[in-house]
Amino acid sequence: MEKNKLIISPLQRRLLLLAILPVLMTAIVLTIGAASVSLNTSQSMLENQLKTVAFMLSSDGNVAEGLTRGKMADATSAYLDSILTDNNSIDIISIANMQGIRVYHNNKDMIGQHFVGGDENRAYQGESYASTATGTMGLQMRYFVPIMDHEGEQIGFVMASSLISRVQAQERHIIRTLVSLVMVLLVPCIVLAIGSADRIRKVLMGYEPEQIAQILAEREDVFESLDEGLLAVDVEGNVLLSNAAACRFLDNDAQSLRGEKIKQSVLKLPLEQTIRTGKESGPDEITLHGFHLICEYLPILSKDKCIGAVAVLHDETRMQELAKELTGVNHFIESLRANQHEFMNKLHVILGLLQVGEVDAAKDYITRLSDHENGVSQGIVRQIENRTVAAMLLGKMAHGHELGIEINLSPNSYLPHHSAFLSTDSLITVLGNTIENSIEAIDSARLSFEEEDGQIDVMIHEDTQALMVTVDDNGPGIPESQLNRIFVRGFTTKGSGHGNGLAAVQRIIRDADGEITVDSHEGEGTSISIFLRKRRERR
Repeated sequence: MEKNKLIISPLQRRLLLLAILPVLMTAIVLTIGAASVSLNTSQSMLENQLKTVAFMLSSDGNVAEGLTRGKMADATSAYLDSILTDNNSIDIISIANMQGIRVYHNNKDMIGQHFVGGDENRAYQGESYASTATGTMGLQMRYFVPIMDHEGEQIGFVMASSLISRVQAQERHIIRTLVSLVMVLLVPCIVLAIGSADRIRKVLMGYEPEQIAQILAEREDVFESLDEGLLAVDVEGNVLLSNAAACRFLDNDAQSLRGEKIKQSVLKLPLEQTIRTGKESGPDEITLHGFHLICEYLPILSKDKCIGAVAVLHDETRMQELAKELTGVNHFIESLRANQHEFMNKLHVILGLLQVGEVDAAKDYITRLSDHENGVSQGIVRQIENRTVAAMLLGKMAHGHELGIEINLSPNSYLPHHSAFLSTDSLITVLGNTIENSIEAIDSARLSFEEEDGQIDVMIHEDTQALMVTVDDNGPGIPESQLNRIFVRGFTTKGSGHGNGLAAVQRIIRDADGEITVDSHEGEGTSISIFLRKRRERR
């Protein structure tokens, strides 16, 4: 039953209101006007009928004779009764003498009784007039005419009346007729409104206007927030639209680009082939206004017909930066830089000792340094059999030492040559971004550490059941208001160029069906734990 229920959409309601309200308002005004005119006309016609009958009877000699005698002849009485029978608009005829005693009344029981109503006084004065009063049969519309004898003396009056209930019945009939006419007019309006709404909804693919506006606004926001430049043209090469990134690459604005011929533009893109063939083309490499761009060209198809093309403009520099960040190359570069810097510092110490003649001290320093480095390196290599990950950890330790931050690898750590749960690239991205995030957090809050140095504890352990990674630091911690946003791509408190590391970590862990949790308290530090239990597929 629910499926068959008539559901009126908001668009249909609006069109119904737009169709019905004008008709209804017009109908109301016309009904009031027509009713007023009809009622006035009806009352005027009824008053004229009463007046005609009353004047006709006042001039009838038989009526005057019966009034003089005090009793109507049977023939006269029968004549008066026939008037009421033949005229459906008149309900009462009453003839009274100057004392107000009825000589005739169509209700025979009323003959001989005193006239009732209180509106007959002017009739005694010889005046003809219309009146409304309540008589023995109810509220009436009346017309009075005096009756004169052959000498011109008034001997009484005749009153013809119609019951107000009859008048009201006529009024109701008029109003019902007009209302019926209005309803007849409204029905086609409603049908047309619903039909028009259905046709409009089909054109709008079933969406309401507000939904379309919302979808357009959302798509506009997404369109403008893309890092890639998008430039759409029609089959004649006229620019239809361009997003903010495309305008930035073109050093232009969207308003000035719209309608411009792509062939005449500063950006002469080979979109003609894509429009002509209806197939993708590219990628091409171009340099424009200092941007190194990789361009792809896609056809815009409608019912298998090409109606335009879109140029997708990628910032090559940005793509390279993202690739480095996602593949962990940045972490290797940073590790090499830190190791180089640390190595140069130690060479300077050795050189200084040799220059002042402290050869034995230089030998002792080299021996201690070698033992320490061998101990650290051998310990890490023994625990971390994956040499790429081990090298990255050594680089992070050197980088931390350079900043005065101690990075420790837990004695319980172990990672085989090939992880069964994550690829080496993914491990580098996960570990590198997580440790780097702790280093940056501690370094950015260096002023708050007066008695305690920065420290980061790393634990990596893999067995046949799972891979577990924890990174604990004694940094400033993460405010509770930001905890639910740290994995959002682009969110950062460190300025531009950041905000992608933890988002990449979460994506890798999610794709591997793993778990990542963050426990952080302001002023106490942060702990990030990662668990992976699903083995990766071998390729």
